[in-house]
Amino acid sequence: MAKSISTLLCLLFFSLGLVKPVQATHILGGEIMYQSDTTALANPLHYFFKLVIYQDGNTVADMPSSTLYFGDGIFRTSDRASKKLIESSCVAVYRSTYYFDYTFAGPGTYTVAYREINRDKQIQNIENAVDQAFVITAQITADAFEKVNTSPRFILPILPCAIQNQPFRHSLATTDLDKDSLVYELITLLSSTNSNSNDNFSVKNVTGYTLPQQVSLNSKTGEFIWDKPGLLGRYSFAVRVKKFRNNRIIGSTLRDFVVMVTPDPNNFTQVFTIENRSELSITDDNQISLTPGQPLELKVKYQTSGQATNLNAYSELYQWQPFTIDTTATTNSITAELTLNPEEAWRRSQPYILVFRGTSELNGVLAQQDFTITLVATPKLVSGGINPDPGEVAPDQKDLFVVYPNPAQNHFWVKNQKQLPRTRYVLYNALQQQILITELNKLNTRITLPTIANGIYFYQILAENGKVLQSGKLLIE
Repeated sequence: MAKSISTLLCLLFFSLGLVKPVQATHILGGEIMYQSDTTALANPLHYFFKLVIYQDGNTVADMPSSTLYFGDGIFRTSDRASKKLIESSCVAVYRSTYYFDYTFAGPGTYTVAYREINRDKQIQNIENAVDQAFVITAQITADAFEKVNTSPRFILPILPCAIQNQPFRHSLATTDLDKDSLVYELITLLSSTNSNSNDNFSVKNVTGYTLPQQVSLNSKTGEFIWDKPGLLGRYSFAVRVKKFRNNRIIGSTLRDFVVMVTPDPNNFTQVFTIENRSELSITDDNQISLTPGQPLELKVKYQTSGQATNLNAYSELYQWQPFTIDTTATTNSITAELTLNPEEAWRRSQPYILVFRGTSELNGVLAQQDFTITLVATPKLVSGGINPDPGEVAPDQKDLFVVYPNPAQNHFWVKNQKQLPRTRYVLYNALQQQILITELNKLNTRITLPTIANGIYFYQILAENGKVLQSGKLLIE
């Protein structure tokens, strides 16, 4: 069996040769994405990889090829497939893409890595950044029983510029084609041992790393917030996205990215508002409920104290590209109007992410900001194989049980109000997979949750003959 490896364990790699140090000093970020082989004669150990590197457009350094290490002592080098300038970016940023494919020798957990031997010397929150390697990874569980395994995919490119003392919001939202549960987390940036050599190195955390104050990340949506960055300069961050299936992690990817804090040009401001908010079923944190068959109209306004120059909308519902929206512009604002037409196929427990990215200019300074909306199309309750035809719950049988607290964290209780004998509590995820099943007693039953991702789950309480006595939702935080 192949050697099982995690991102914090030693990885031995071997390189074809040295990489020029000047390259990594101009890297602004990067990520590794993967997809299992889904062809007709698919090998579950065969994977395709996409390496994306963001590079400062003002550098003369070039990266015509890159090397990927597969976590089992094997590496491959690939020529660059494309190099594109990111449009409407506040600074010149090139996005270089490289493709690889590889067949692992056997099942196991592998950490795939990309490495350059030094980071940008201008990074403020890493001590001696130029002497530490730039490393990004993706973790894969290669398993014959998990034939389909696709990494989360980032919806938007990096957003590299923040304004001093002004709130900064950047969406790191991803989508997952497998419809697995996703969790986002801020992590310490990665580096490696043997920084001056590409031979025989292992992955580790950078040393001397400081997370600036007032930085936070929404673990459910991937929204990165830096509330009023106070100091000028370049700062590096890393966000890992983990995917869960059947109560276990089957993969992850991460994005390493740089944020440049630039001087505030005359109390510059950027504000997003939902103009038709009163007409929507929306929460304070901008979560909107979708109902298949009922169109949803949105009217979002981006207003700045400078000149509003651009407003785009992104969502996995539109293949991760900016999609067409109707806009009305004034000198300092752009208002976007769009209509969504939810379908039954949209139902799932993981929310969809809709991101608006605005760009504006004041006194020659370009600024950008993201605005995140979550869209929830709750799946219908399904039987998960316990009760093939649950049918409707009879009106006189509602509220026979009380499930509390809801939302729940580590555990919750089920109160059997009528003291009914021989009943069962069954919990499902959005993929119709049974998470747990517990026999209920005649009074109160304490149920401990297994290790599962946060989100919306669905339950049924069944009689001995399989009849549904009660059903509902359980929110796990």
